[in-house]
Amino acid sequence: MKPRAQRDQLGCRSGRVGSAHVLSGLLGLLCVSIGASGAVAARPKPAAKAVARTYDLPGHGRLQLSVPAQWPQTMKQVQPSGTPGGIQLQAIEFKPQGGANFAVGVGVFWDTKPGYNSPQALRSRVEASGKAMLRQAVEKSLVIRELKGPQAVGYYFAPLTDKTLVGKPPVPDNFKYLSHGWVAVGDVTLGFFIGFQKKDAPEYQAALAMIRSAKWLKAKG
Repeated sequence: MKPRAQRDQLGCRSGRVGSAHVLSGLLGLLCVSIGASGAVAARPKPAAKAVARTYDLPGHGRLQLSVPAQWPQTMKQVQPSGTPGGIQLQAIEFKPQGGANFAVGVGVFWDTKPGYNSPQALRSRVEASGKAMLRQAVEKSLVIRELKGPQAVGYYFAPLTDKTLVGKPPVPDNFKYLSHGWVAVGDVTLGFFIGFQKKDAPEYQAALAMIRSAKWLKAKG
């Protein structure tokens, strides 16, 4: 399932996202509400103990996530092409080195537009991206679930299965299962995707727990 960018409320440009570069793909997936990609053949390992990691959001405080200790990360700050003034993105990718069986991408957006991260807006984005992906999914309908934590409130859809990968050997960086969601955390909004190979991969639940743990911290001073 090759990801194709879809337009959403951000006003981002449509395009295609290469599945082999998760972090660069995150901008396309989250700016435009998501495409899909797929997995590898490594055997799932139990999730490691989570540790608190803090990310600076220039001019907008800090984000704190409880991340499995063994998950390395890559970060990038960008201003999405074609977006209205004020919208920025801090992109974070979690993907073990050496070819792993999963990848998690988190985009941190901040915008002052009224209603940007309202429950209705978040659910609408999740529904729109999920419906677009159903065309290449085994599933015939979308299951949207609420996600709530100490501060995080939002929605995600249950993993969809890429029907083009069923019964085929795993291909590196081409995930068979993919989930996507949006949550509001304080003054910022998180868009995230989780791609994995094994249906019961522990990394999936670990990623949801990480998003659920999200906390927004005001800037010091």
